[in-house]
Amino acid sequence: MKKTIKLALITLAISAQSFNASANGINLIQNGSFESGSFSQNSIYPGRMQLGNGSTVINNWVVGAPAGNFWWMSSPNNAAEGVYSANLDSNGQTPTYIEQSFATTVGSQYLITATFASEGNGGPAVTGVSINGSLLGTATVGAGVGEAGTFWSDLVWTTQSFSFTASASTSTLRFQDATPFGQFYNPLVDNVSVVQAVPEQTSTLALAGMSLIGGLLVRRKIAK
Repeated sequence: MKKTIKLALITLAISAQSFNASANGINLIQNGSFESGSFSQNSIYPGRMQLGNGSTVINNWVVGAPAGNFWWMSSPNNAAEGVYSANLDSNGQTPTYIEQSFATTVGSQYLITATFASEGNGGPAVTGVSINGSLLGTATVGAGVGEAGTFWSDLVWTTQSFSFTASASTSTLRFQDATPFGQFYNPLVDNVSVVQAVPEQTSTLALAGMSLIGGLLVRRKIAK
């Protein structure tokens, strides 16, 4: 009986350990707050750097700006996390985006979390969130009323989450300006993370282990 209980305890410990590891998953996105790279301030617009199509100046990220503008924002424009953020300024032209690829396990579920704002607290600014070219959803932020001043030092940030099931060993996360044409509100993105979701069978296994131990303890008490 003691050996059986000990085996059940080991099984439960392994299950709980797996559960915790998944629940507290490591962020698969590198440089999710855009803090790392070679920032050089624009001579006309303080606190921002313009990056061209295909730029990799922001470490681990690729910029897409085939026609509009992409701005790497710094202080005095306040970020949601750290000092920097990404500004998708399509300027009414081909949508601007930023993307990063990362390793995934086919069939596993993942949770994407990011924080969004509208430049100058204008709005509504819309960001499309996609994986491997498939749109997962959009984040719409902004009160529609801009603020006075030049540098928007009190941006209002909103955190939203999206989920997906991986269909390939590598997945590409893209944030793209989805603000309707004719509306010149620029979406900002910051504090990006992707973690693997908790597998349902793992938590079920842990509960089964607890039930097994409980039953064994009751049987042992009755036997006494």
